[in-house]
Amino acid sequence: MALTTELINTTFAEHKEPLVDSSLRNTRFWSIIEKQGRPGEGGTYVERNIAGQSPAVAKGIFSGDEVLNMTRRQIMKKFQVEYHRIVGAINIPNYELKINSGKNGVIKLIKAYPMQFMTQFASDLDQYLLTGAVRGLGALGTTDAAGLLTLNGLFSSGTRTGVTNGLLDMVAIGSQTETVQNVAKSTTYFHYNHWDSISSWSGEGEETLRAMGRTVAEWGGITNDLSGLYVLPDPDTYKNYESNKLSNVRVTVVNDKDTSKVVDLDLQGAQVIFTSAMDRANFGSPASTGVTYFINPKFIEVLFLQKPTIGQFIDRIAEQDVVTAKFEMMLAWLCTKPTAQGVVTGGAT
Repeated sequence: MALTTELINTTFAEHKEPLVDSSLRNTRFWSIIEKQGRPGEGGTYVERNIAGQSPAVAKGIFSGDEVLNMTRRQIMKKFQVEYHRIVGAINIPNYELKINSGKNGVIKLIKAYPMQFMTQFASDLDQYLLTGAVRGLGALGTTDAAGLLTLNGLFSSGTRTGVTNGLLDMVAIGSQTETVQNVAKSTTYFHYNHWDSISSWSGEGEETLRAMGRTVAEWGGITNDLSGLYVLPDPDTYKNYESNKLSNVRVTVVNDKDTSKVVDLDLQGAQVIFTSAMDRANFGSPASTGVTYFINPKFIEVLFLQKPTIGQFIDRIAEQDVVTAKFEMMLAWLCTKPTAQGVVTGGAT
């Protein structure tokens, strides 16, 4: 017996939420920041204040009759990032419904259409957030994703308020002047990220990464070790770091085996994450010779007006001979403390 839209929806109802969640959480960067997600606040923009200088000035008391400084020395600016909405139509041809039957037929079509879309969409989205360019799997275009903030500070083609330029600039702190999250970067009110470069991996690679880890940890209030930080290098820089780890001398016993099954590595407590989405082809100079992000998610917010979801399939009789389910999401994400984030360029050679 041919499948019906009702049977498709009844069976899909059990699978669509886990399908959407698992697809997105199988990515690397999205899975980190999605944990900071919460319902949106309404309105067109997400706004967060920056306190550039202390609102009060302390006074040393030596004689007891000193006059306290009542001047307000506060410089207030406001991060502003606009919400972005992404929608996709997932079609299953009625022809496919007619030639399949039973619950197994439904599962087959779910794998072929909604599951395939979500897997590729998640991969495209994650690479955009990291580099400003999608993977090109066809589920999401770069211009369609350009309403979201990207980490790549070389990117300058965002199309909504607050996302024109990427978050992490790859120049010295004093030279960071681009408008990011709708506020021009400046040392005056501590709106900048940390940056360093590696001229050659063999000469200074791992040392530079460790130094950057210590810097962003200090600015992010992390003590003792770098737990809570995430380090995302491009695949070639990751390979160099891995090679350093593997070449460390260790005492072995007879029949001692390497039983490690973990893909990711460790940097003084920070998790070093491998992801092919950190494709150097999507970066210009100086990141084309290697790029590594240092991310403290404690200062990242993800605001959902609509979490990623897939609706019911509906027969589209008047347009095409298909049943259609709509994928929808609407969100904004921003970083409330760029000084707790960093980037190192070079390291791939």
